Amino acid sequence: MSFDGLMVRRITQLLDNKINGCYINRIFQISNNDFIFSLYKKDFKDKLVISINNNASYLSLSSYQYNIHLDANHFLNVLRHHLEGGIILSIYQLSLDRIVSIKISKEDELGVKEIKHLHIELTGKMTNLIVTKEDETIIDCLHRLGPITNRTIMPGAIYHLPPAPNLKDPLSEEYNLNTDLQGQFFGFSKNLEKEVRYRLNEGEALNDIVKEILSSDKVYIYPSDYHLIPFKHLSKDPLIKDWDKGITDFYLDYQTTIRKQEASKELLNIAKKESKKYLTKIGRLEDELTKASDSDTYRYYGDLIYAYAPNLAIKDKEIVIKDEEKGKDVLISLDERYSLKDNAQKFYKKYQKLRNSKNILEEQIEIAKNEYEYFELLKVQIQDANKEELEQIKQELASLGYIKAQIRSNKKKVTKYLPHTYTSPSGIQISVGMNNLQNDYLTHTIAKYNEYFFHVKDYPGSHVVVHSTGPLSEETIRYAANLAAYFSKARLSSTIPVNYTLVKNVKKHPSNKPGLVLLKTYKTIYIDPIEPK
Repeated sequence: MSFDGLMVRRITQLLDNKINGCYINRIFQISNNDFIFSLYKKDFKDKLVISINNNASYLSLSSYQYNIHLDANHFLNVLRHHLEGGIILSIYQLSLDRIVSIKISKEDELGVKEIKHLHIELTGKMTNLIVTKEDETIIDCLHRLGPITNRTIMPGAIYHLPPAPNLKDPLSEEYNLNTDLQGQFFGFSKNLEKEVRYRLNEGEALNDIVKEILSSDKVYIYPSDYHLIPFKHLSKDPLIKDWDKGITDFYLDYQTTIRKQEASKELLNIAKKESKKYLTKIGRLEDELTKASDSDTYRYYGDLIYAYAPNLAIKDKEIVIKDEEKGKDVLISLDERYSLKDNAQKFYKKYQKLRNSKNILEEQIEIAKNEYEYFELLKVQIQDANKEELEQIKQELASLGYIKAQIRSNKKKVTKYLPHTYTSPSGIQISVGMNNLQNDYLTHTIAKYNEYFFHVKDYPGSHVVVHSTGPLSEETIRYAANLAAYFSKARLSSTIPVNYTLVKNVKKHPSNKPGLVLLKTYKTIYIDPIEPK
């Protein structure tokens, strides 16, 4: 991320202009590593966000309404005791690195003013939040580091800056393009180095580029990064916002994406694991079915013994009997402990057992195939799901017993699972289920019996319903078929068959698995899927 040393320098300057003299009203913690300082002074009221996540640390002002759901812990109580009610005297960067210090004045219980420092270390894996006295004695910190490390960050120790690398101030004009700029100057992230190198090759001066950063009050946002200057080396146009709103919005989106990725990864692992398990089970059952299909052989052995050799004595572990009808000799392995008639009875029993198991195996294979298709469909749905839809998939898996149901303090029950809505070129509304709960709700509750149902053939995919009761134009059919093909496992294939029929011809699958259906009659259209608009 681009919250590098140069950005810290500029953001610190902008913050100092805004929050110097502010009263710290309340301090909240919104996650393990995210804190909110509620600030105000005359004609100004805002929140200071301090995030010290290892891979996404930043600080900014924000008017966003955060959900405060964490109980107060020891360190939060320390912050509140020593800093709430204090006045911010200054905020400044330390050692040209990603370390910021806030100087705060607060009266103690006797009315004596004391100076406290809040040191904010935004340094990658070693992020920390440290409260010290005026003489830099540490009161407490979020992450404690014992004496076995190269720094001691513990209550009672003296706060010292991390060891500083031998780097120069980037306002210096002396640089060597043959080595990394990150290895020469403070403040450079990887993406900023790419941009600076591009501009240097275009004839711009390093001093001018750095001054542009240190005078900017705008943020230029790209799909996966941002900075205080536009990245000319990228072909995409940035989204431009005021520095505080831009930083806040970027990290809110980023954290939402990370949480979604974490949630989807967890669910995807469950779906992959179950899909693989049932695929293995299908293979094993089919092997057993192949063996069970040989059951007629054992009946044939019994028939031969009764027809041609019922009274022969067993002299060996096998016997050769001539099949007069087929005109061939048949070698039969025997159990020497029993007579020929008893061996024949054992063959008949084995035949009957295999015949019965064949029916059971066929049923089990069908069940396993349904489970496999169900989890293959889930894999597609998880990849396309938003945060709310991932939660619905989680509820679905919990209801089926695949994961442990979470006990929620909020008793509000979700009763409607609204699908996504598209509009065909001719203006007809089309609904697409993005998970099995939405599929069921769409097909069996929302859809009318004389509307049209689309589903990709032979692949897991979304239910698509065209909300029209009249004949569909070819354009609408192709549009709906494209939605069904795109939101399916066959998305990356070509010439995909899509079945369509009236909703009245769609029935729930006998397995009663969410999202699985059977079609009585249907037509088929072939489509090359493209991303829908």
